[in-house]
Amino acid sequence: MIDHKSQTAALLYSELLDQYLAEQHINGTGFSFVPKTKQDRKCWYLQHVLGDSRKQYYLGPETLELLDKIESLKKLWQVAKVDQKATEKLVVTAVGAGCNSLAHPGYKVLKATE
Repeated sequence: MIDHKSQTAALLYSELLDQYLAEQHINGTGFSFVPKTKQDRKCWYLQHVLGDSRKQYYLGPETLELLDKIESLKKLWQVAKVDQKATEKLVVTAVGAGCNSLAHPGYKVLKATE
């Protein structure tokens, strides 16, 4: 006979796994948009900071279309941050139900490789 706590832990783990696999956007952590002016022309870059490393990716000259895309992505990041908070609560519940947890340093390494 399977005990109730094991069934609950398995269900919560399954739900977390489904959420992770279905995730289609990032929450913007470590990312920002940076404007630069070159030869009297404003251009935009996507900047990613991870630890001491900083990379910038050229997005193009400023246009209304590009500014709209930047704003849309910022809104998606906000939604993802709300979703992340719900996921964090589910993780706490799953660990309380008996699922194994990952130490914080290990989690940071895994998150950095996404």
